[in-house]
Amino acid sequence: IRQRTCEIVAYIKAYLADLDKLKEALKCQHNTVITHWEPPSKSQVKVNFDSAFLQQSNKAVSGIIIRNYTGLVIGLCSYLIHNVRYLTIAEAYTCLKGAVFAEEIGFSDVIMEGDSRIVIKKLQNHGNDRSAIRGVINKIIAMSRIFWNIEFRFIPREANGAAYAMAAWGRGSNFLTF
Repeated sequence: IRQRTCEIVAYIKAYLADLDKLKEALKCQHNTVITHWEPPSKSQVKVNFDSAFLQQSNKAVSGIIIRNYTGLVIGLCSYLIHNVRYLTIAEAYTCLKGAVFAEEIGFSDVIMEGDSRIVIKKLQNHGNDRSAIRGVINKIIAMSRIFWNIEFRFIPREANGAAYAMAAWGRGSNFLTF
């Protein structure tokens, strides 16, 4: 498992290096600043989550990374999700898996960050939801009561590169869980 974890970390570092090169190229072309991952406060951890959707097989692979205020990776995992018809559903399940993972490790002050605006908005606004993801959203909201504090934040894909790399890496495997 340790060797596999080192392989994943190396893959993520290479992916982030490629992302940095792309950011520099985009800055030169469009003169825009792309958002970067920001660390949480000392008392919190950040759970970044993302999904890679495999539409032809109705499956998705989740990528979840938990980091502390120094950026140290405390936990990472990838899950295969079966019977998924839409990316938004995959993102909601991945958020749920991330919350479960953070709770299992023992964290109580958590920031959940994902690049699915729909999922994050539904988690921030606890209104009457009739969407296809309402069941998963309701599970996440119910589970959030376990935590002392939990925040749900949208971040652009560019700032969620490590979680996306984890999901993309998992897509290349038959099935993995760490």
